[in-house]
Amino acid sequence: MPGRRSNWIALGGAVERPNFAASLWRIALAALGMGLIVWWARGLSLAVTVPPKAFWQLPLFAVVMALVAGAIGMRKVLKADPSQAFAGAGV
Repeated sequence: MPGRRSNWIALGGAVERPNFAASLWRIALAALGMGLIVWWARGLSLAVTVPPKAFWQLPLFAVVMALVAGAIGMRKVLKADPSQAFAGAGV
């Protein structure tokens, strides 16, 4: 129908029609990869203990690092000259 739009065209035209043979091939390879991981995990298992301190230290460290990164970013923003944003490439 000439007036009807395809769902694939509605996505911006960047998405091609799916190739189902290729999709099945990818699903089969993903299943093979998951099987290999399960098989390898038996021989490569490693017992790991996480200390209870890590459950509060890691989020605290992440928050501190985010605050430091934000402070560095704000420092750069405050040092910038706003008029340079409209000056153009040659200035």
